[in-house]
Amino acid sequence: MKIIQITDTHLMPRGSELHGLNPCERLETCIASIKEFHADAELCIITGDLTDRGHRKAYHDFREILQQLPMPYHPLIGNHDHREIFSEVFPEVPRDEHGFVQQMLETPIGRFLLLDTVEHGKDWGSYCEKRGAWLRSQLETAGSKAVYLFMHHP
Repeated sequence: MKIIQITDTHLMPRGSELHGLNPCERLETCIASIKEFHADAELCIITGDLTDRGHRKAYHDFREILQQLPMPYHPLIGNHDHREIFSEVFPEVPRDEHGFVQQMLETPIGRFLLLDTVEHGKDWGSYCEKRGAWLRSQLETAGSKAVYLFMHHP
Protein backbone atom coordinates (compact mmCIF):
# COMPACT_ATOMS: atom_id res chain seq x y z
CA MET A 1 0.00 0.00 0.00
CA LYS A 2 1.44 3.33 -1.05
CA ILE A 3 0.80 6.14 1.45
CA ILE A 4 1.64 9.83 1.18
CA GLN A 5 2.49 11.64 4.42
CA ILE A 6 2.56 15.45 4.61
CA THR A 7 3.31 17.42 7.75
CA ASP A 8 3.72 20.98 9.04
CA THR A 9 1.97 22.84 6.23
CA HIS A 10 1.47 25.85 8.57
CA LEU A 11 -1.17 27.42 6.33
CA MET A 12 -2.08 31.05 6.77
CA PRO A 13 -5.14 32.57 5.10
CA ARG A 14 -4.64 32.57 1.32
CA GLY A 15 -2.32 35.37 0.18
CA SER A 16 -0.56 35.63 3.55
CA GLU A 17 3.13 34.92 3.99
CA LEU A 18 4.94 33.15 6.79
CA HIS A 19 8.68 33.77 7.12
CA GLY A 20 8.72 35.23 3.61
CA LEU A 21 6.99 32.22 2.05
CA ASN A 22 3.41 31.58 0.94
CA PRO A 23 2.25 28.36 2.65
CA CYS A 24 -0.80 27.93 0.38
CA GLU A 25 1.37 28.09 -2.73
CA ARG A 26 3.85 25.65 -1.20
CA LEU A 27 1.07 23.14 -0.42
CA GLU A 28 -0.31 23.51 -3.95
CA THR A 29 3.19 22.80 -5.33
CA CYS A 30 3.43 19.75 -3.07
CA ILE A 31 0.08 18.44 -4.29
CA ALA A 32 1.05 19.05 -7.93
CA SER A 33 4.15 16.92 -7.32
CA ILE A 34 2.07 14.19 -5.68
CA LYS A 35 -0.29 14.18 -8.66
CA GLU A 36 2.60 13.98 -11.11
CA PHE A 37 4.77 11.38 -9.37
CA HIS A 38 2.56 9.57 -6.84
CA ALA A 39 -1.00 9.57 -8.18
CA ASP A 40 -1.05 5.82 -7.54
CA ALA A 41 -0.93 6.32 -3.76
CA GLU A 42 -4.03 5.01 -1.98
CA LEU A 43 -4.07 7.39 0.97
CA CYS A 44 -2.63 10.68 2.22
CA ILE A 45 -2.19 11.40 5.92
CA ILE A 46 -1.37 14.95 7.01
CA THR A 47 0.24 14.86 10.45
CA GLY A 48 -0.47 18.20 12.01
CA ASP A 49 0.34 21.87 12.11
CA LEU A 50 -2.13 22.17 9.26
CA THR A 51 -2.34 25.89 9.99
CA ASP A 52 0.12 28.18 11.70
CA ARG A 53 -2.30 29.97 14.00
CA GLY A 54 -5.57 28.08 13.80
CA HIS A 55 -7.35 30.68 11.64
CA ARG A 56 -10.74 29.52 10.41
CA LYS A 57 -10.01 30.93 6.93
CA ALA A 58 -6.73 28.97 6.79
CA TYR A 59 -8.64 25.73 7.50
CA HIS A 60 -11.10 26.53 4.71
CA ASP A 61 -8.18 27.22 2.36
CA PHE A 62 -6.54 23.97 3.50
CA ARG A 63 -9.71 22.02 2.74
CA GLU A 64 -10.05 23.66 -0.69
CA ILE A 65 -6.42 22.91 -1.63
CA LEU A 66 -6.68 19.28 -0.47
CA GLN A 67 -9.59 18.72 -2.85
CA GLN A 68 -6.93 18.58 -5.57
CA LEU A 69 -5.48 15.34 -4.16
CA PRO A 70 -6.21 12.27 -6.29
CA MET A 71 -6.61 10.04 -3.21
CA PRO A 72 -8.51 10.18 0.11
CA TYR A 73 -6.83 12.24 2.82
CA HIS A 74 -6.94 12.22 6.61
CA PRO A 75 -5.72 15.28 8.55
CA LEU A 76 -4.48 15.23 12.16
CA ILE A 77 -3.94 18.29 14.31
CA GLY A 78 -0.68 19.62 15.74
CA ASN A 79 0.29 22.20 18.34
CA HIS A 80 -0.28 25.12 15.93
CA ASP A 81 -3.83 23.95 15.25
CA HIS A 82 -7.04 24.75 17.10
CA ARG A 83 -9.09 21.63 17.86
CA GLU A 84 -12.52 23.30 17.95
CA ILE A 85 -12.09 25.40 14.81
CA PHE A 86 -10.60 22.42 12.98
CA SER A 87 -13.63 20.32 13.93
CA GLU A 88 -16.04 23.02 12.76
CA VAL A 89 -14.41 23.09 9.32
CA PHE A 90 -13.84 19.30 9.18
CA PRO A 91 -16.94 17.91 10.95
CA GLU A 92 -16.51 14.55 9.19
CA VAL A 93 -13.19 13.88 10.94
CA PRO A 94 -14.00 11.67 13.93
CA ARG A 95 -13.42 12.63 17.55
CA ASP A 96 -13.23 10.14 20.36
CA GLU A 97 -15.68 10.06 23.27
CA HIS A 98 -13.66 12.78 25.06
CA GLY A 99 -13.54 15.14 22.07
CA PHE A 100 -10.00 14.37 20.93
CA VAL A 101 -9.42 14.20 17.17
CA GLN A 102 -8.49 10.52 17.00
CA GLN A 103 -9.53 7.87 14.53
CA MET A 104 -8.88 4.34 13.41
CA LEU A 105 -8.62 3.32 9.77
CA GLU A 106 -8.69 -0.31 8.69
CA THR A 107 -6.45 -0.76 5.65
CA PRO A 108 -5.25 -3.76 3.62
CA ILE A 109 -1.93 -3.69 5.50
CA GLY A 110 -3.27 -3.17 9.02
CA ARG A 111 -4.87 -0.73 11.39
CA PHE A 112 -3.86 2.93 11.22
CA LEU A 113 -4.36 4.91 14.43
CA LEU A 114 -4.38 8.67 14.02
CA LEU A 115 -3.64 10.26 17.39
CA ASP A 116 -4.32 13.68 18.90
CA THR A 117 -1.25 14.74 20.91
CA VAL A 118 -2.20 18.42 21.20
CA GLU A 119 -2.08 20.14 24.58
CA HIS A 120 -3.70 23.54 23.93
CA GLY A 121 -1.26 26.41 24.43
CA LYS A 122 1.82 24.15 24.57
CA ASP A 123 4.44 23.42 21.91
CA TRP A 124 5.09 19.90 23.14
CA GLY A 125 2.81 16.95 22.76
CA SER A 126 0.89 15.17 25.46
CA TYR A 127 -0.99 11.93 25.68
CA CYS A 128 -3.24 11.90 28.73
CA GLU A 129 -4.98 8.95 30.36
CA LYS A 130 -8.22 9.56 28.42
CA ARG A 131 -6.41 9.42 25.09
CA GLY A 132 -4.39 6.46 26.33
CA ALA A 133 -7.57 4.53 27.13
CA TRP A 134 -8.76 5.01 23.55
CA LEU A 135 -5.38 3.83 22.24
CA ARG A 136 -5.38 0.76 24.51
CA SER A 137 -8.85 -0.18 23.29
CA GLN A 138 -7.75 0.10 19.66
CA LEU A 139 -4.62 -1.98 20.30
CA GLU A 140 -6.54 -4.65 22.22
CA THR A 141 -9.08 -5.09 19.43
CA ALA A 142 -6.49 -5.15 16.61
CA GLY A 143 -5.84 -8.85 17.10
CA SER A 144 -2.96 -10.01 14.93
CA LYS A 145 -3.21 -7.05 12.53
CA ALA A 146 -0.23 -4.75 12.16
CA VAL A 147 -0.83 -1.39 13.84
CA TYR A 148 0.63 1.89 12.58
CA LEU A 149 0.60 5.06 14.70
CA PHE A 150 0.40 8.54 13.19
CA MET A 151 0.76 11.70 15.28
CA HIS A 152 2.23 15.17 15.09
CA HIS A 153 4.60 14.94 18.04
CA PRO A 154 7.26 12.20 18.15
